Amino acid sequence: APAAPAPAPAPAPAKEEPPPGKPALPAPWRWKESRSTPGDYYCINEKTGERRWQAPSESKPKRSDDKITVVHCLLKHADSRRPASHRTPKISLAKSDARAEADALRKRVAASSDMEAALADEASKRSDCPSSTNGGRLKPFQRGDLERAFEAAAFRLAVGELSPVIETAAGFHVVLRKS
Repeated sequence: APAAPAPAPAPAPAKEEPPPGKPALPAPWRWKESRSTPGDYYCINEKTGERRWQAPSESKPKRSDDKITVVHCLLKHADSRRPASHRTPKISLAKSDARAEADALRKRVAASSDMEAALADEASKRSDCPSSTNGGRLKPFQRGDLERAFEAAAFRLAVGELSPVIETAAGFHVVLRKS
């Protein structure tokens, strides 16, 4: 009897197209639309679960010594990307008032003999970031992990240096680099 024909190979899975204006991602990364801000996309690594707003770079391997740590305080306003926080379900503070509050907060911290402790105290009392429960201390991060304007400013700081007020889509930040 003649041999049965070999089964046809399974078709290759369709390659997922990136959202408009976003680059194609290397495996195992894919773009995912934000539930809190529809129309904004973040990258997710399907193997590790890592999430980031910026596309991962294939050209430069990540190194743990590229990571830095900071203490920060975020002041959101009505025009922020997501004007809500763990403190306030709907933030109605005017952008100009949030900026003035951030400027005053920065001056108080800069005048302190222990800026890290002062900023951690301010963040615990006022920050709209969930890190406020930890004195505004963020986990170590590297380039590409956070919003570009925030991380660019943080990486420019020397260890122990306090940033000027930083404006991002999330609101106004005051940052102190720890490492």
